[in-house]
Amino acid sequence: MLEFTSIHKESFNNDENLIQILELVNIHARFISNLDEIENKSYCDLLLINISSQSKIDYRNLKNYNTSAPPLIAIIHEDEINKISLDLVPDNFIILPCSNQEIILRSIKIVNKYKKTKNDSIINIGSLEINVSNFEVLLNKIPITLRFKEYELLVLMASSPGKVFSRNMLLKKIWGYDYVGGSRTVDVHIRRLRSKLEKEETYIETVRPLGYRFKKYPI
Repeated sequence: MLEFTSIHKESFNNDENLIQILELVNIHARFISNLDEIENKSYCDLLLINISSQSKIDYRNLKNYNTSAPPLIAIIHEDEINKISLDLVPDNFIILPCSNQEIILRSIKIVNKYKKTKNDSIINIGSLEINVSNFEVLLNKIPITLRFKEYELLVLMASSPGKVFSRNMLLKKIWGYDYVGGSRTVDVHIRRLRSKLEKEETYIETVRPLGYRFKKYPI
């Protein structure tokens, strides 16, 4: 349970104050003045940017903000609301003045949502890491090259370790219902996957006579 008694009585009044407020709940936030600074702020939990009618920033780029970077909140002062187009403002924004409590709760919600999305996009099993958001597969931290169907097979099976997939099920999910080839196609792709993945560990198990499953590693 968060305690706000020491910080929620006053409204935010400057950038440094907001940074300090968020530090109290272990959110490491930084202000940026333009999107070019994002790469240098990758260690932050949260990025903040002031929206002003006087700024020369092209806010249209904010709508295309890279969601793989830390989440971004636009800070808008109420006297600027009628001077800027809210269509250009990011989905996450705070209108000032508002209470510290509201800022903290909004920030916690946004950061937690980002962390959950980020965690859901990465599959770690043994020495294997699959980054679904950028189609990258690492084995012992070394990138490996897969054909697209191999990658689709890997993601499908690795997303449900321990689940048995029949050959027909894999054919329908990866190649589609209209595919006219036989189940041997699945066997060929599984064999290729094994040759690329299983240098030291076994990942794909054959379940006779049912099909295949991805090995379930202890958490």
